[in-house]
Amino acid sequence: MPVRRVRDGLERPGGGHLSDWPGDEGVARPIAFRATMARPISSITGRFFPAHSLFRSRRDIDADCAVAGDCRADRSVPEAEALGVQLARLGSLASVLPVLELKETDELLESMPGLAAGERLKLRMVAHRVAVEGSERLLRAEGRALAERLSIADLRALIAFAESAPAQRMRAAEPAVTIATMEAMRGFAYKEEVIKAFCKETGKACPQK
Repeated sequence: MPVRRVRDGLERPGGGHLSDWPGDEGVARPIAFRATMARPISSITGRFFPAHSLFRSRRDIDADCAVAGDCRADRSVPEAEALGVQLARLGSLASVLPVLELKETDELLESMPGLAAGERLKLRMVAHRVAVEGSERLLRAEGRALAERLSIADLRALIAFAESAPAQRMRAAEPAVTIATMEAMRGFAYKEEVIKAFCKETGKACPQK
């Protein structure tokens, strides 16, 4: 689709300057892009994200539950939230949070070598209290998010699996697996790697030597 250049920028066919358009300044967008951006976000994300995506709209989720015979209208919200929190407490985040607490607290103590033994103990106690309070907020938030996106039947089925012997063994292994994964990623800087690859392929945005 032709785009006519004008003195103060680009003009799209049918009138209106580029400044009216969504997107990067100075980049001409076809009319189809503007029409796409004008549609509800659910109609866009549904094309690019799978059915279980967190980006799905409430309307899409309710439509699915109607087909499955487990609609939100028939659901008890407190029950759904309670099940969501229960599932969150059995999930990966709940398994990893204690490991993160220990790691962060140890690093904090290493950065404060002047503390006496009693002060170090006090710091650990304070750190644990803060970690427990923060973990509770995170798990409740995760539980609410799960309750909003899954039916009660799904939540119950997932809890049943999470309480099974294989799932319990997986959770027991997750802290060590997380540590091993973090060690494997040590030294990997995502943004720097992207810039390096982009520079190699295009010759643009290369780091200054």
